[in-house]
Amino acid sequence: MDTRIYICAHKDFTMPDDEEGLYIPLQVGAALNEPLFDERDNAGENISAKNPYYSELTGLYWIWKNVRCDVVGICHYRRYFVENEDYLRKTAIEGYISGGYDVIAPAPVYTSEGSVWVHYEKRHNIKDLNILREVISEKYPEYIPAFDDSLKHNFISSYNMIIAGKETFDAYCAWLFDILFEVEQRTDISGYDSYQQRIYGFLSERLFRVWLLMQPLRIKEIESRALDPVEAQNAVKAVEIKRKVTDLYLEKLITIYKKDRSFNIIPEPTQPRDFAGKIPVWICWWQGMDEAPEIVKVCIESIRRNMPKGAEVTLITLENVGEYVTFPDWVVGRFNAGKITMTTLSDLLRAELLYYYGGLWIDATYYITRPFPEDVLKTGEFATIRLSQLKWKADVTKRRWSGNFMYCAEQGMFLPQFIMNAFAYFWIENEEIPDYYFIDYIIDCAVRNFSDVRELIEGNAFAQGDVFRLAECLDKIYDNDRRKILENDTFIYELNRKMQVLKKTIYSETTYFGHLLGG
Repeated sequence: MDTRIYICAHKDFTMPDDEEGLYIPLQVGAALNEPLFDERDNAGENISAKNPYYSELTGLYWIWKNVRCDVVGICHYRRYFVENEDYLRKTAIEGYISGGYDVIAPAPVYTSEGSVWVHYEKRHNIKDLNILREVISEKYPEYIPAFDDSLKHNFISSYNMIIAGKETFDAYCAWLFDILFEVEQRTDISGYDSYQQRIYGFLSERLFRVWLLMQPLRIKEIESRALDPVEAQNAVKAVEIKRKVTDLYLEKLITIYKKDRSFNIIPEPTQPRDFAGKIPVWICWWQGMDEAPEIVKVCIESIRRNMPKGAEVTLITLENVGEYVTFPDWVVGRFNAGKITMTTLSDLLRAELLYYYGGLWIDATYYITRPFPEDVLKTGEFATIRLSQLKWKADVTKRRWSGNFMYCAEQGMFLPQFIMNAFAYFWIENEEIPDYYFIDYIIDCAVRNFSDVRELIEGNAFAQGDVFRLAECLDKIYDNDRRKILENDTFIYELNRKMQVLKKTIYSETTYFGHLLGG
């Protein structure tokens, strides 16, 4: 398969490590500058001289008019499609395309300050967006509902990046430039500064999602972000540095535990709960169910609905946490002073609960699709999710465990004991944890220093497939193809509490999220 990804650049840069020959540098705005690369957007049919106003779109146009291949894409010299903490590779792209995906698009960015319309209004001249709508209503009136809907929500498909079969790529370009060239005829940008003059690049970012909504295409969304060879290498090196830092912080604690495992600095619960032979299942949402986002409520209900009869699900909140655990005074003080976040406090909480009660800790953002297998809670002394694929190279877990899903068959197990005391020990003298996923560095430290912990982690058999797959489909139509997600070997999926997803499409079709809500 002839697959090419063109990297738009206006200056020299460090190319990705690319043995497959996928990435090709393309100089944009070449008509206005000295030649840099073999491929330049001023050859053949082109709009290279419009680069100050169209940005990377002059490269998009050049590819449309001058490149012939099977699959083609565009990215930036500072921004790439990223998968597993690495540049998206040729084999992965061709796997997605041959597997039925029509378009690879950047995962939408959430605009926290308001809708896409408000987002544009705060940064640019809103009259240009009104002109854009006017042109669409004249040329492609059937797209107006999609245009209006996409602008009233909080997702934007930024960066003008796309990978697709050449025929699909060409169809998008024909639609896009037909609109933008007409908008150009109707706008006066003579008073704009050099940044605002890039108007057509800004407008096209608002158009890509509109076009996608109107196409009968299967779309694969992949993270896009700034990445260069040095950054990718540094991310992996940073893991090693944080491992060494964690070892230094916990050096004395490790020495103590190699001699005496009775050591505890966490006080026992003042009113320990008796579960009368039932297996405790622990979830935490500090603010309580009434204040939880809808997506969290859906997840918690799925956990409650699918747990075995012999399990008892308990939701921990700020109001009831004192009924189950007792935090040290210095931890409470740091939390009240804002030095410890709710997220990090929940890391300590899960370790305490598992040590003093045993049972299953599961994050409130896991969705379970069918009855939870009883053997996971009754076979063996420990279980945690082991991913089938390494998602990030710079990941200290190396997919061996999931700190947000852990089962301990008995009270008093050493791993949760070590985790809870490591957090408390750290907070005696320190305020800022070295990494958001500090719990994983603590577990890694235990794995490397205690053979029984290493055997515990390596010996668990609860492997799962792509636990992130459902999250990719939530705002897509719930069709026959996506129904299969509920039928495969993976039955537990990790969602994201910050996700803002729709229950219906612009044409009132039920999305996957709408289906989960019973719509």
